[in-house]
Order: sequence, then C-alpha cells, then structure tokens
Amino acid sequence: MADHIRTNPHQAYVAVRNALWPALHRLGFDGGDVLIQGGGAPTLLKMPGAPEIPEDFLAAHLARLDRLDPDAQHQPAPRGGEGDYDLVIASLPWADVQLRDPARWSTRLHRHLLMTIAATRLARPGGLVAVMTTHDLMDTPNPAPRRAILSNATFLGAVRLPAGALRPQAGTDNVVDLILLKTRTPGPHETSRPFEATVTVNIGAQPVTLNQHFDDHPDHLLGSIDVEARVWGPPVMTVAGDLTHLAQDLRTALAKLTDDAARDGLADPPGARPATRPDVRGGWVIDSARRYLPALFDVDAYRGRTPAPEHWLRPSLDPPAIDL
Repeated sequence: MADHIRTNPHQAYVAVRNALWPALHRLGFDGGDVLIQGGGAPTLLKMPGAPEIPEDFLAAHLARLDRLDPDAQHQPAPRGGEGDYDLVIASLPWADVQLRDPARWSTRLHRHLLMTIAATRLARPGGLVAVMTTHDLMDTPNPAPRRAILSNATFLGAVRLPAGALRPQAGTDNVVDLILLKTRTPGPHETSRPFEATVTVNIGAQPVTLNQHFDDHPDHLLGSIDVEARVWGPPVMTVAGDLTHLAQDLRTALAKLTDDAARDGLADPPGARPATRPDVRGGWVIDSARRYLPALFDVDAYRGRTPAPEHWLRPSLDPPAIDL
C-alpha cells in the first residue's frame, strides 16, 4: 500500500523481519510450512527480488540449511486449510485514510479480529502465529474479541510499535501491535498471559484505555504513551518513540518477550535434532513457495457483518458475532 509521500514499504518490513524471525525460532519454529499474508509478505519471507504489492499471500516450505535434503521435493500445503501451517504471519489490511467514521473504524477492527482468528485456525495445533494489527484489537474496552482469540490460542506477548513505524505502508500512522500467539493443543489449556483485560491510565487530564499487558510490561512499548489531538473526534492514544532505533528496540523487546515465555513454560525451544549436513551452518532456506489465498483470509467475504461501534467500546454489551 504505497502512499503519495513514500512509495516503498520495504525498509519498514526489513526491520520487523530481522527481529521477528530470531524470536520465532526461540519460541520453537524450526522450519516447516509457512503462510505469510498481507503487505510486505515477500520481504517478511525474504524472497529475493520479489515485488512489493499491497496484499499478498505466500505459502512456503522453509528448511534448515543443515538438514536440507537436495533430493526431497517439498510443496506448500496444497489447500491452505485449517491446521496446515507450522507458522502463520499476518500483516493485516489498512487503508490510506484516517478513519473518522465510527462505522468504518468498526469495520476495520472487525476484519482484523476475524483475520486474526483465521490465522490461528490455519496454524497447526502448537503452531505459531504472528500478527501485525491495529492497537484497537488489544485496547478496545470490550474483552470479548480477545476472549475469542484465546479460545484457539495462547497469548505469548505483544510489542507495540511507535506511531508511524510502518508509515511507508499507507494508513499506518495508527499505532501497530505485533502480537505473538501459539495455537492450542488437545488437552488442558496452557495458562495465557493477561490479554483480555484493559486498564485506564491518565495522560495529563486525558484518560486512555490500555491493554493490561502493556501496563504489566512497559518495556514492550517502544516509546511513551501520549495523546494526539484530532480535528474530528476526541483525542486518541499514540506512542511517541525514536524510529531511528526501531530495529534494535524491536529486537531487544522480542528477546525479552521470548525469554519470559520460555521461563513461564509457554515456549517450545527447538529440539536438538541432529544435522544431516554438519558441514553447513546457519539459517533456513526457502525450499518452495507460491502465492496462495486461503478461503479463511478472504476479506471480501466479511462484508456486511460489521457490529455497531458500541459493541467494542462497552464491556457490558454482547460480543460481536464471530462467523468464519
């Protein structure tokens, strides 16, 4: 989604990619079938020479270099059905506008919720999900959307990027959260980190709703909470941070997040499987890849199902309908 000021989102996604993949490895990803959805997908997968297009869907098989069998023929999951992927990364859709209409704000939030749930359903039991989404998904006072996500996944943690961190992608002056999840396996559910509840903090004289996770882990905020005045509507929460240090700050925050998850038994560090090629060291290779759009990620299918804005803002109301 190139905009009229900066037309190339590449470097923004490079910073995210270089911090995210080591974190995913520490959480247990050690190669396998991967689905990457949304803007920046080729960069997040590190496909050399791939063009940046607004929305992309890439299915790939990643193999460890020291275990690569040159005679093996791997193909990405052919149907993209539920439980087909070891890892799903989703950069959810935006638009090159500021959403002043509450109904349009509700539409975007609802789509982000449905696509996050879809990502958890596409990952296998025990698989990993990384989602870049609007902060409203974590901060909206009604906990029902987050409760719906937790019905199929364990919340490992989140990092909140500074406002404008993804400005090269259109519409992303809105604060973006990078949320890490692990899909549930049969049997007793793991204890998730606090994810449903929100707290109210005062910034000057302005009350701001904030997810409890960031109140408990201020080091996962890559900047300071502030309030931004708008010409239309009430002031909104923003995060003021130093974008020149985004890459390093994100690596540091994700390293702390994964260390905490491992300490609390929420991560599955990669097993010490023997290398089939001990002479080769380092990283993964894209064994095969193709463009593929799973039906669960078909955003157009969600049109006409948007709840009223008050469903998100008032905890006492019934939750928005979840229909995938």
